[in-house]
Amino acid sequence: MLTLTAATQTSLFTGRSLGLDQLHTLFDLSPLSVLVADSAGIICYVNIACCQSSGYSAAELLGNHCELLRSELTPEPVYRSLNDALCREGKWSGEFCGRSHSGKPSWQRVHVSLFNGPNKTPHTLMLMEDLVERLEYEQWLFQHTGIDALTGLPTRIQVYELLCQQIGNLEPAGSCIGLLSIDIYRFKQFNESLGHSTADQLLIAVAERLKRRLKTADRLCRLGGDQFVLLAASQTSKQAVAALAAAIREDFSTPFSVAGNTLFVGLSIGVAVFPDDGRDPVQLFRHADTALYRAKKQGRDRISVFVPELEQQALQRQHLESEFRFALERGELAVYYQPLLDLEGAVQGAEAVMRWNSPSMGLVAPEQFVSLAESIGMIHQIGTWCLDQACQQARRWMGQEDAPRFVAVNVSPRQLCHCDFVTAVTTVLEKYQLPATRLELEVTEGVLVENREQAASRLDQLSRLGVKLSIDDFGTGYSSLSYLQHFPFDTLKIDRSFITDIPANRGSAKLVKAIVAMAKSLDLQLVAEGVETSQQVTFLQALGCDLLQGYYFSKPLPIAEFDVWIDARH
Repeated sequence: MLTLTAATQTSLFTGRSLGLDQLHTLFDLSPLSVLVADSAGIICYVNIACCQSSGYSAAELLGNHCELLRSELTPEPVYRSLNDALCREGKWSGEFCGRSHSGKPSWQRVHVSLFNGPNKTPHTLMLMEDLVERLEYEQWLFQHTGIDALTGLPTRIQVYELLCQQIGNLEPAGSCIGLLSIDIYRFKQFNESLGHSTADQLLIAVAERLKRRLKTADRLCRLGGDQFVLLAASQTSKQAVAALAAAIREDFSTPFSVAGNTLFVGLSIGVAVFPDDGRDPVQLFRHADTALYRAKKQGRDRISVFVPELEQQALQRQHLESEFRFALERGELAVYYQPLLDLEGAVQGAEAVMRWNSPSMGLVAPEQFVSLAESIGMIHQIGTWCLDQACQQARRWMGQEDAPRFVAVNVSPRQLCHCDFVTAVTTVLEKYQLPATRLELEVTEGVLVENREQAASRLDQLSRLGVKLSIDDFGTGYSSLSYLQHFPFDTLKIDRSFITDIPANRGSAKLVKAIVAMAKSLDLQLVAEGVETSQQVTFLQALGCDLLQGYYFSKPLPIAEFDVWIDARH
């Protein structure tokens, strides 16, 4: 029998007289997991269902802190919401991810409430419902009935069948059928910041708003996740279908009110039209998805209408993906190094950049394959490999007098927010016995907007390790002084686009002067990248820019050529 005091029993069931054994039986028969913790977060009661769900025995849970069951997969805003609600109302309901004994994540619907325990000390009661069975049922319903359990909309199967019928019945006199592939822009952020339950409510609200544009013969379906498809029947032209897409986008300029939150939702829309863009449903769906891919790449609230060139681009992207999946194991990836010099011309550091020696395309720069690696889930794998190579080289340089004193490595947004990234950095530093100060990690401003909470957590952990942090491409669209004030950056890199036409362009020159002054006032090291002329060098030296980088000194080189370049300077 699990431990629960008589005083706790009385507090839980005010005004009722239940025996302790009856209370144990009541909780142990419950299919919900039950956990009670004291004011310090120490677990003092669990029922049988909680042990079965978590994989821990009662002895392993009792007396331990609730943090034992906490998973990093639950976004920090969810915990803040929980704490705020408990302070205001003494209760909270929502979804978060726990951690089982095996380390496997476990998504649960949780109800939390406060009550007075022994000696009127505050305690917390948690009732938890495992979501695995519910999600499995929704998936079964989705696959076998053609109905989406969340929104009640038909799925791709039903719309595909209806599209077949409409194509067969379409009058030949200039009519067409539009297919709109619709995606919620950066829906992942809503999931992470609000939790799955609120995000589900948002999906329902989005579906209801999309329905407003449906005519009698039109259909809206949900493909899963945050993607919808609208079948617009009996349209007069491709322009009319594009106008419908624009009207839908305008509908979403009004914010949503969901669970007490005011949410501004952007859409990406891909448009394909029968018969111009596909002679059968399969081709039409594919071309609508191709157009959607382009719209998503262009940014928030963009509409892309399919044109034949997009199909060729999609085929090229598919070929690139097929090749890239095996690039690492085939030894096609390499790390090149570009020097960073101080104002006196001494080499202080080197930036490590990846290159892909593609069998069909030759040497490919990271701008062309990093986003691909992110989209196919390989960015953490290749990023960790690059980090390992760079740190190994930095360790070799430690014994050389004129070699770089640190190595800078670019980190993509998804790589930074990967749950194992900090562990990967710690491991590689220990592996090569490399002092953390000899490693600098460069992140772009975009990650601070897209994944602010996760990015802040990762950057704080890295800073505590002693790793130097640099904000890359500063000034290219998201710039905010708050990033420099609230994140532990050591270095600011001025984007090459501002360096290209200085000092001739007075506007760029003034902007660079302002950035330099700001960085100095915040005690940040300043790097100017993209330096290509002696005039730029003279201008930046006069401003007191700390480090310079660019083709004026050297392009990125393989390590053998980089060492030769270093030796030639001395």
